[in-house]
Amino acid sequence: ATQELVPCIDSYRDAHARNEPYPDEIASMNGNSGMERNEFNPDWKQSVSVTYSFADGSAARSFAIQSALRPYRPTYFHFWQLKTFWHESKITDEDIEVHSFEEMETVPPMAINQTSGEVSKIVTEMIQFRKDFLETVQVGSRSDLQKFWLRKTKKPVLAVLLVRKPDGTDILYRGTNMEVSMPTGSL
Repeated sequence: ATQELVPCIDSYRDAHARNEPYPDEIASMNGNSGMERNEFNPDWKQSVSVTYSFADGSAARSFAIQSALRPYRPTYFHFWQLKTFWHESKITDEDIEVHSFEEMETVPPMAINQTSGEVSKIVTEMIQFRKDFLETVQVGSRSDLQKFWLRKTKKPVLAVLLVRKPDGTDILYRGTNMEVSMPTGSL
């Protein structure tokens, strides 16, 4: 991201901020770039925007790109339903979720004691959930979890959801993935 993507975006930003031709326009001018440089406009953020579109990929890659693009505060297009794109070669509004930079920004890992109270509660619950889950799986014959629910992927996904009630009390819910039978639609 920092070696290819950001320098490319920076070159467009710089051209825009100096009111000069964009890099692709210079290439079409037969390399005639002997012009004098204009002054750099520090208010470029008012008229330059970056949109980052993603459908999948590793969390590390997404985080690296997001970190590199932080100065641009990009808008994010999340393509969550790729079937119409791949099967019908079209994209519909229903297939795209638009998120602001603030909604999608992530932070680097940090120690639990440096997080907020809500995050600390969730992490503590997740640690206990993982311990309980591993104990259940290791029991073997007493649990249909390994034999049925995770029989194909063998990849459990654990989740903890914190819900704050109107009276201010918190409730933690545990969840895990299930494999659905596509032909029958059953769980």
